[in-house]
Order: sequence, then structure tokens, then C-alpha cells
Amino acid sequence: MEVFEPFLVALNLTKRCNLNCAHCYLDAGTRECGDANELDTEAVERILSEIAEVNPASMVVITGGEPLLRPDIYTICAHAASLGLMVVLGTNGTMLTEQNVKKLLQAGVTGVGISVDSLTSRFHDDFRGLKGAWKHTMAGIENCRRLGLSFQIHMSVHQSNVNEVDAMMVWAHEQGALVMNFFFLVCTGRGERMTDITSQQYEAVLSRLVNAQDEFPGMLVRARCAPHFKRLAYQKDPDSPLTKAKGYEGGGCLAGTHYCRVTPTGG
Repeated sequence: MEVFEPFLVALNLTKRCNLNCAHCYLDAGTRECGDANELDTEAVERILSEIAEVNPASMVVITGGEPLLRPDIYTICAHAASLGLMVVLGTNGTMLTEQNVKKLLQAGVTGVGISVDSLTSRFHDDFRGLKGAWKHTMAGIENCRRLGLSFQIHMSVHQSNVNEVDAMMVWAHEQGALVMNFFFLVCTGRGERMTDITSQQYEAVLSRLVNAQDEFPGMLVRARCAPHFKRLAYQKDPDSPLTKAKGYEGGGCLAGTHYCRVTPTGG
């Protein structure tokens, strides 16, 4: 029997969040909420140690909610890094102040994934549920670039912003992003109320992403939550590295083989 090892583990450490995003799959609460049964520091560190035992080469994505709202976040990151795990942080970017970026670097964080859903500040703020969110996220990106913390840009694609895909790739490359990830809407959590793009739009956008692979030197362009990306890559070029890649780079769905998620209460 084939044995699968987790290559990518997402730790959703809290439901607390300073934003109120329309598509949130966790249906995260506001800063004042969260869950009274969220894992404490000791429990999170124990889980990290167990992950390292199963696969010491795992990538651990520490996210939320907004993980920077946890007062023990730097302790947790430092523990994960001390185990040899690759530690990255998934954040909305609004709390990436100069001081916080320095603390993340000191804790051994390899990079951050920052959510940007539009190049129009008003649209981004409306979608993220907080006026001024876009401005703070842009400041966070600048702090990462200036202080040397690698970053990815994450865009959630849906009906209202699908026409910004090309502009977002160009902008992310100009910013110095290592990766431009396009996440396609999964209609769960708050996202149940949203409308996914059409099958025709999926084909058009994913085909565009396949063709964009060589256009941005130094930046990977990837589709997430869209396993059919690999089919389109194969149709274009059966020998493409995209069709051969496995694990996190493979483009297919990793759930149940190389990916798992831990909820804030330990599920």
C-alpha cells in the first residue's frame, strides 16, 4: 500500500481576524471573537513536533483568520523553524509593520503569502470588509521588500475581479513577488453566498496562466484550487515541467495525499 506523507500542512491557528472577507472559507470572526477552545501554544508546538516526525521536510503554512493577532505567533514560528520545517505565514498583510516583519525574520519565517484581490483600493477594501485595508497591505508589502522577507501575492479570483488577472501578474512582478498565486473560489464558509466564475471563464483564465509561465522571470505563476490547470498545461505541452511536477508544484489537488489542514481547535 502506498504511504503518503504531508508535504504541505496548513495550521489555521485562530478564527480571529481584523477583516471580514466576503469569501472566507473559515468564516473567521472579528478581532474580538475567535474560539474559546483554540489550541494553546503548547498544543501547537506539540503538533509541529509531530509534523516534523512524520516528514521533516514539510512546509508549514501558519495562517488564520489573521495569525498575527495571536500574541504567541513568533514563539510558534520560532519553534517550527527550530525543527527544520519551512515556515511561511499566510496573512492579509495589514499587520506587516516594520517591527512585525523584523520579528518574523528573527523567528525564522521563510516568507509570507499576502492577499491582494484588486489593484483598486476601494474594491479591495469592500471585498475585505475594512476601509483602509488596501493601504495597510501595500505598506506591508513595502516593508517585506525593504527588509528582505520573501513574499508571494495571493489573489482570490471570482466574478467581480476576473478581468484583473493580467494586471495583477504584471504588478506582482514589478513588486518583486517570488510567486503569484491565483486562488479560485471554493464556495464554502462565507463564500457560499458568492458566485463562482463560469466554466468558460475558467478555461480562458487558466489557459492564460499556462501561457504566462515564461513571461515573468524570477516569478512563478500558479493556479490554486483549480486542478484542471494541469489538464490545460498538458494540452498545450505534454512535456512541460508543469505536467511532470509533483507535490506542491504539481498543480493538481493535494488533499488527502500531500496536504492537510489543522483547524484552530485541533481538527
